[in-house]
Amino acid sequence: MNITTYFGNSPKFLIDVKYDLAQEILLGAAAMCLFLNSRIRIEGLIIVLIAAIGFYVGRGFVVTVLTGGSGTFVVGGDHSPLGDRNYFAMVIWMIIPMLMWLSSYTIIFPKNKIFQLTLIAFALTSAITIVGTQSRGALVAAPVFFAFFFLQSRQKISFIIFGLMAALIVLFIAPQDWWDRMDTIVNYEDDGSALARLSTWEFAWNYTVNHPIFGGGFGIFSLNFNAEKGRWLTAHSIYFEVLAEHGFVGFFLFFSMMFGLVYSGFKIRRRCRPYPELAWAGDLGVKLSVSILLYLTAGAFLSVAFHPIAYDLAILAMAVIHVVNREIAQRENAVRGRYPNRRLSRELPSKNVDQPEGAATSALAPNADESTKKGPLSWRDRRLAATAEAEANAQLARDGGPMQPRMPRR
Repeated sequence: MNITTYFGNSPKFLIDVKYDLAQEILLGAAAMCLFLNSRIRIEGLIIVLIAAIGFYVGRGFVVTVLTGGSGTFVVGGDHSPLGDRNYFAMVIWMIIPMLMWLSSYTIIFPKNKIFQLTLIAFALTSAITIVGTQSRGALVAAPVFFAFFFLQSRQKISFIIFGLMAALIVLFIAPQDWWDRMDTIVNYEDDGSALARLSTWEFAWNYTVNHPIFGGGFGIFSLNFNAEKGRWLTAHSIYFEVLAEHGFVGFFLFFSMMFGLVYSGFKIRRRCRPYPELAWAGDLGVKLSVSILLYLTAGAFLSVAFHPIAYDLAILAMAVIHVVNREIAQRENAVRGRYPNRRLSRELPSKNVDQPEGAATSALAPNADESTKKGPLSWRDRRLAATAEAEANAQLARDGGPMQPRMPRR
């Protein structure tokens, strides 16, 4: 970012405006890394994000219901990252997976019916507010959301019924203005905005080909002047925005980070499977991956490469990865303390190995005979058994060691 800004070709005042904004977002995200080191702090930040966005969702819901969704566009706060209807709809999609995670794994709120009904009401009002924004980018993100959770759902029939009910609600409450605007996605030749986007993307590609390393820096789209509209046009896509401003190198770094976080989120769930106490982290990693995918999908038609909510969720994903790695390392270190000369990928000691006094052999292999008949244990089963043994030995140490049998009196 600093290098592309230094070599930028756009006017200095435009560079300074976006550079200051990007710097504030990145420094704020970096500052959050200092305290997101536990489950309760991660959940606290999620609740703050939901509450902040929920205020504008509630206001948008009221406006949509009172106006019937016609003649007005629902937006978030003025002069804020939610001030544009397309940005607002994108952020609502990104926050809905967090609601789903909070309903199952919260430790701050009690898991009672009132809390569950509150989250369900929030999700329904969010869906209606998205319709009120009349954002075409939100409609593009909807198939990604429903397709993923359909594949992940264990009750696919119930999910299909829910999806059909949601589609019927949209069918009945959406005004004609909404249908006319969504129709321009297919018939883009009749929409001046769509044609302007194609022209902007062509400009971004041609400029990047001529400046492949550093791009043009912040504000380069000021050179994309449109005579018909009498103004310069923005990127209208995070892909072409990053490409033109930071070149192929910046494009590769940016999307390597985003898609790397998506991959790591799904990988975290696999790592947490042997540890039931880390199920919250595995599910949160998947939900954050979905939120980032929704950002990358809706952002294909928006200039939101430096949107603060996207970086907040990216920092949350990094924090979850850090907490999981730390917790698993602590458990593995406990096992290494029990068997200092053995690696976890090796087989654990068999029955004929001398065990220390008070060792919990039943926790090590509760079904040793059955596992011997079926063949050697898998790596995950061995690690899970070793973790259980370490916890049992730690409990024995806290209790003062195993009870010694009394000698009979003579």
